[in-house]
Amino acid sequence: MESEDVQNFLHARERGIAVHLFVRKNKDDKISKEFYYLGKMNATGRAREFTMPNTHKTAVEIEWMLETPVREDIYEYITKG
Repeated sequence: MESEDVQNFLHARERGIAVHLFVRKNKDDKISKEFYYLGKMNATGRAREFTMPNTHKTAVEIEWMLETPVREDIYEYITKG
């Protein structure tokens, strides 16, 4: 939680750091590897540290909010088969 990377994400707006969200429809796509840009996002302030399954390593989960909501048709396209 105290790492510089985590703190930069949690305080990105006030530190002048822009965070952008790109998603992949199909992670198994070995050919095109297409990513879709969904916009800028900001941390909500909710974050938690957890231990990753089957390891002793920790990670941080951060809740994000997009500045512009994703259109429903685009959301459906990306999340449905």
